[in-house]
Amino acid sequence: MAVNTFDIPIGWALGLALGTVRAGAFVGAGGLIPKSIPRTVRATPAIAFGVMIGHPLRPDLDMGHLIGLAVMNAFVGFALGWLLSLALTPFQMAGSMLDLASGLTIGSLFDKETMSSPGPVSRIVEQAGMTLIIVAGGLGVSAKVLAASIQAVALDGSLHAANVVGPTAGRAVSRVVRAGLELSLPIVAVLFLLEITLGLVSRVAPQTNAFLLGLPVKLLTTFLLLGGLIAVFPATADRSVADAVATVRTVLRSFAG
Repeated sequence: MAVNTFDIPIGWALGLALGTVRAGAFVGAGGLIPKSIPRTVRATPAIAFGVMIGHPLRPDLDMGHLIGLAVMNAFVGFALGWLLSLALTPFQMAGSMLDLASGLTIGSLFDKETMSSPGPVSRIVEQAGMTLIIVAGGLGVSAKVLAASIQAVALDGSLHAANVVGPTAGRAVSRVVRAGLELSLPIVAVLFLLEITLGLVSRVAPQTNAFLLGLPVKLLTTFLLLGGLIAVFPATADRSVADAVATVRTVLRSFAG
């Protein structure tokens, strides 16, 4: 009985393998594809992106050269993915600050996918921001970044001036911290004033159980104010993605020399 065979040129096989390495590192670093999504689901866009950016290479590459190219592509993919994932960080920071200010850190649960323990408000804010970014075209932005990375640094290319990644990442993190503070500070300020008010009430009327009174009031205030926080999500998400893409472009220009 005849057996059908499917022959792939060795050059294409090498190109697809290295493209998948770069895309896998990109997705693994969280490039607008959050780590809260199960690994099996994240593997699908990683493979799809790898096929998208793969192109044929010289078939006469030796093993040492291939290992070097794999490391180079993994570095490029991870660096770009991490820089792009900073667009999600303001929402994570804002949610963590609100959990801490409202006393909801007691409801934190360990998440084995992200290896962290986010609280209830942090989960709500992070998932809302993540959904907004993905619905607004986050996967398309990720695909464009990877396509641009191939134009700047081919799968068999070399890196130039890669030391610019450190200063660029430092400036990007500073912008992310500022965005997270701007997003959560109004609610945190209200909760802080409420905390002071409850403290004064407990001093003026010692017979009042400040803990039993304060916790429900703080929770009610937090969830009432979350509506106002969600209203500023679109502008924050748009600015975060724009900053992340601008940072990635700067790094790609430095890679290309």
